[in-house]
Amino acid sequence: MSDPISLSCSCGKTRWQIAADASGTQLACYCMGCQSYIRHLNRSETYLGPEAGTRLYQTLPRNVSFLAGAESLACLRMTSRGALRWYASCCGTPVANTIATPALPFAGLVLPWDETRLGSCRNHVNTKSATGRVRERGMAKVGWGVIGRGLAARLSGDTKTPFFANGAPIRTPEILDRAKRQAAGWS
Repeated sequence: MSDPISLSCSCGKTRWQIAADASGTQLACYCMGCQSYIRHLNRSETYLGPEAGTRLYQTLPRNVSFLAGAESLACLRMTSRGALRWYASCCGTPVANTIATPALPFAGLVLPWDETRLGSCRNHVNTKSATGRVRERGMAKVGWGVIGRGLAARLSGDTKTPFFANGAPIRTPEILDRAKRQAAGWS
């Protein structure tokens, strides 16, 4: 991409961008975790696509910078061992997914389903949880992209992240209890 991609929460208080030189992989994830995260935040209309896919751009955390409202960043986990799912607490807009440790640099930025600035979405993963028929496509590319970018960053010492400080998440994640997970469609 030639220009940074700027994104914001629905109320405009929290704004972030993806660096112009950010390499990454765009995908639609249909996993139960992504679906339930979006439903829990009451953002299905904007962030869940057909068959309940969530559009993500997987890149290194160093490619993400907050322009305003970083103090509104909050974190949840669907289970005690699940991904960290970041959102703007001011209005419940999803921001990103990370693994629970900065040891392997990774950020899956959540995009509105109709986002077009990164081109078309050709990778469709975890389709067994889709609400309709979706062909799995690009899982190896997605997986190797995460591992390859993360290992290269780790080996070079380039592990800057806006989501962690001193090896811990900058916010204590709320772990959703069973009732909240079920209310969000977790089965």
